[in-house]
Amino acid sequence: MTELRPLAYFAAACQQTSLGRAAEVMDVALSSLSAALKSLEDDIGLDLFQRVQGGLAPTAAGQWLYRTATPLLHAEAFARSLTTAGDTAASGYVAVDVRLMFTIGRVSKALDRTIHLLQAEFPATFFEPAWTAHGDPPEPPVLAGERARVVIDYGRDGDVLIEDPWVLARSFPAGTADVPAADAFQSADIAVPVLPDQLLAELARHLDQNAIGNVHFTRENAGELAQLSSAQPGMAFLVPQSMLAARLGHLRLRTRPLSPPLVSPIAARVDGASEAARAFVARLRDELAGPEANTAFDPHITLRQFAYLRLLHSHRSVTVAARIANVAQPAVTGQLRKLEAVVGGSLFERYRDGIVPTEASHRLKAAADIIEARVRTLYLNRAEARGTGPARLSIGVLPAVGYDGYLLTRVSDAVVRWRDDHPGIILKIVEAPNATLQEWVQAGTISLAVVETDLPRMARFSLRASEALAVVANPAHDLLPPGPVDFRSLARLPLALPTESFGIRHLLDMSANAAGVTLTPRIEVNSLPMLISLVTRTALCTVLPPSAIPRQLREGELISRPIVPAVERRLYVIYSSARALTPAERSLITLLKEEFAEARATASLLP
Repeated sequence: MTELRPLAYFAAACQQTSLGRAAEVMDVALSSLSAALKSLEDDIGLDLFQRVQGGLAPTAAGQWLYRTATPLLHAEAFARSLTTAGDTAASGYVAVDVRLMFTIGRVSKALDRTIHLLQAEFPATFFEPAWTAHGDPPEPPVLAGERARVVIDYGRDGDVLIEDPWVLARSFPAGTADVPAADAFQSADIAVPVLPDQLLAELARHLDQNAIGNVHFTRENAGELAQLSSAQPGMAFLVPQSMLAARLGHLRLRTRPLSPPLVSPIAARVDGASEAARAFVARLRDELAGPEANTAFDPHITLRQFAYLRLLHSHRSVTVAARIANVAQPAVTGQLRKLEAVVGGSLFERYRDGIVPTEASHRLKAAADIIEARVRTLYLNRAEARGTGPARLSIGVLPAVGYDGYLLTRVSDAVVRWRDDHPGIILKIVEAPNATLQEWVQAGTISLAVVETDLPRMARFSLRASEALAVVANPAHDLLPPGPVDFRSLARLPLALPTESFGIRHLLDMSANAAGVTLTPRIEVNSLPMLISLVTRTALCTVLPPSAIPRQLREGELISRPIVPAVERRLYVIYSSARALTPAERSLITLLKEEFAEARATASLLP
């Protein structure tokens, strides 16, 4: 079981703009913070952070842990304040029912800050936030005193906390000073992530009334805006401003208001007559109106100490508590003394035949019961960490000329088989040149990619698929004589070639240089369909694997000639070595290997 200190480090890492800044706030070395976060991932059994352009961002699992762990950290602070509240302090419980979309944004930061500040004013009241849009609320704790509930929701039912404007968010390189104006944001492609139905309906009406047509609604998670904007830097994402914050993963995001403006209010309603609940709403409104602020959690009591306290209450004997905990008696005694030092007083009266809890101990035991229940829930509900939506897998493939080429048919057949075994996972497939796919895998934007050429710096599996490149031209232009083409002859041909981001071009240039030849194309094209279109329409040649254009060769629209010495394209699956492959990813790689192996056995084109 993890301890509370690593959870506090994790919360700071999520709130701050970088791990370095989080280390400063928590007053620890960056290496210590990184080690604590890695240990936390191992303990929870989930990847909590994902690499995006310019740094890290919390994964869906990380967001789940944040909204699960911060109430636990608030409970520890409540436990300490409860023991010093005094017998006359009015105890109570305020359930904060948050029915908003969770994104580690402006509202979640304001909630944490509000609870932190109110703990001094209401030391015997436990304020517990629960994001009920993402699951059922927790069972209310057994606490004496008044109970109340604060419901926070979109709309105007209650006291309006904030008039939340919609904004367009785009990713730019860190340090960008000349961010485009609002009209440039709005003229770009605009995407809307998954949001609550009432917000989407309100937005749809606004777009229709103002004839804003370049907007499409996606199935992407609003909490993963850092990852989405990193993968699509030219895209503007339309969201309520409260979903954004200056935090890990958002350093590159810049925003501009939607025009005409759209505002969606967020309101709070108090159920029950509670001074603490009313004070909570007032303070939260002030926090949302003021500058964004973070909360640095500083737990002093460990989960082990809470566990020992509960054992001592149950058995009234240090010896029995130590035996049940399977530790030596001095270990329990030592932890009890540390706990008493934290709360500033004695927790048990010692007698020859046992121990008797003090009033402070009874109060602390009530908080310990809350924490024990919340920790148990955290570990039982780890499946929720996959996100509120279905699991996702993103892969990349090389550009193709047509749908019936060798590469796409093999990958498509593997995907069809994989889908039968993984119907609950949404598969996203993107197309890009070799160099781009490599960058996306290294950045964590996609999980796997099928690439050409060996990339020694990348973790990879060979698909054992190889094919000699060939010169391709339209026979009507009589550019290619019969027989193979050597590199000196190739250099004299009018060439249209892929750009250097394509693996084919990289292979071709290396082989030409080895032959003492420099290839100077007339045209460089970053689109294989455009490349073939040019070759079919004018007196140009290109270089491609023949399997990329089977129909054109079969119908005589194009002809091909082998290059000597041969230049072979080889295919690999690459992935990031910074993490372990998931079972679903391994399954897809296995199926890709099988499909290409079957192609080798049946096609004379391949060895």
